[in-house]
Amino acid sequence: MQRLRDLLPQPPWKGLPIPRELARRKFKPNPHGGITQVAFKVKSLDKRREVGLTGIADTGSIYTGLSPTLMEELGLPQIGETTLLLADGKSVSARMYAGIIEVEGREVATTFSSLGEKYNTIGVSDLEKLGFKVNPSIGKLEATAILG
Repeated sequence: MQRLRDLLPQPPWKGLPIPRELARRKFKPNPHGGITQVAFKVKSLDKRREVGLTGIADTGSIYTGLSPTLMEELGLPQIGETTLLLADGKSVSARMYAGIIEVEGREVATTFSSLGEKYNTIGVSDLEKLGFKVNPSIGKLEATAILG
């Protein structure tokens, strides 16, 4: 038995179709393949120390993850430990720190997790608190209303 989609002509493009709304805006696909890189700052609670970073907006993570070395350099206080479930199904123990995150001039106090030295990631809860959502098709953040 033939499926309906097998009877339809093949589209003139390769890959996923581009929604009309994006096509009207001269849509350019995200060259990073769905990964959204974000420039942000991390500050100590007293705002005397700060560092500018680039990281990945991680919509599958609650917490913003930074290296433990960086958090110690900034003097962020450790506020405890917790067990986190990673995307690959592993459970890991992570130290938690308190500090301030700033993205595009908006800042909020938050809890950071320390998962390793390799990557800086911004968790979805911080993005929502700052009033941003991720648009992975263009690889950028979009401003949204801050829900209260």
